Amino acid sequence: MKHHLNKIKPESKWVDSNPIPLLNCIKEKRKVFIDYKSFRENKTKNYEVHPKLLREYDSRWYLIGYVPDRKLHLTFGLERIVDAIYTEQRIDSDVHFDAMAFFRFSIGITETKGNTKAEKITLRMKPIPGRLLKTQPLHNSQKVTKETDEYTLIGHVVLKLNVLIEIFFIMA
Repeated sequence: MKHHLNKIKPESKWVDSNPIPLLNCIKEKRKVFIDYKSFRENKTKNYEVHPKLLREYDSRWYLIGYVPDRKLHLTFGLERIVDAIYTEQRIDSDVHFDAMAFFRFSIGITETKGNTKAEKITLRMKPIPGRLLKTQPLHNSQKVTKETDEYTLIGHVVLKLNVLIEIFFIMA
């Protein structure tokens, strides 16, 4: 089952929940019905989900699954799943999911949908944050392009930028 888990950081706040039923549904290609309360809308919605992957990022666990009604893959924070029904119903037509491609231009769990194109950006920072980003890259496309006593230039970071990532950089 390890290829259905995608761990990014070691500790998780989601330790008191049991991931086994959800992992079994991923492995056995069974449908899950969830009631989900997102941060964007403060109301609960129902989803039929064809679960593909559990991924941990920044001490939170996420379910990535195909939602037939929306005809796309969505990401659900497990702590915001209000209720779940793990069915014995097999997934009829399995839509291919490539985790590497899905998160190729992402930082963490955020995936930009639609026609947003990846952008090449350059980050200029003081030496200490620059050294930190050399040892803990934001993204696998990151390369140090110039380093001086005053600053570090991290260039060729290829990302799809969106509001969530912009908020991440403002808060950092």
